[in-house]
Amino acid sequence: MELNFMTPDVWDGLVIGSALIGLALAVLRLMNDRSLYRRQRSKTPPVMREDTHTQDQP
Repeated sequence: MELNFMTPDVWDGLVIGSALIGLALAVLRLMNDRSLYRRQRSKTPPVMREDTHTQDQP
């Protein structure tokens, strides 16, 4: 199997293309994780102090 088409320019293009695709996927993952963190943080109820809790009466 001959790889005559694999000139240095083609090889450089493949390496740079792979790096760009990897960086794009990493950015998408970071954005997804950040939005998930924000959604989870907004869903948590505020912390109540102990003196504001209502007690059950018999």
